[in-house]
Amino acid sequence: MLLEAARRSVVTKSFYIEVCAIHFDTGIIPVTYAAALTFYFDRRFQAAKAMGLRIFEDTSFHYFDIEENVRRLRKESHDAEHHATSRLEGTIVAYFADKGFGFIEEISGQKYFFHIVSVAHEELHQRLLAFNQGDTLPVHFAYGGSEGKKYPKAIEVVLRQ
Repeated sequence: MLLEAARRSVVTKSFYIEVCAIHFDTGIIPVTYAAALTFYFDRRFQAAKAMGLRIFEDTSFHYFDIEENVRRLRKESHDAEHHATSRLEGTIVAYFADKGFGFIEEISGQKYFFHIVSVAHEELHQRLLAFNQGDTLPVHFAYGGSEGKKYPKAIEVVLRQ
């Protein structure tokens, strides 16, 4: 754990080091120290809150963003749990008619992005035109993948009766 003095506060930074213990006698410790200092003083890592350092047997190393790895693993896990053929149930909690998109919240709390072209029900189209923020609409939908976006995509959205 490193602390960085900012102009008005202290910023906590985490630094995870991965090294094979059997290679300590090959000069790994000075490389580890130098890499850690590079992380701390290099401006490229100034905004990073949690970084990892992997040191290889030949004493070469590379940095990796721990937060990005966690996001990627969560996305892969979510993609594995859902298939495009499975029907999900949720509620439209936000819709922006001027932009043509909105958000569906599943019962578990997971949010999904949807676009008006993904709405496959004429009555739902009409109700979305009159949608006011704070309204909710119960819907069924299919999982349409994540594609690197913040929220997974909902497709084939239909009104739940």
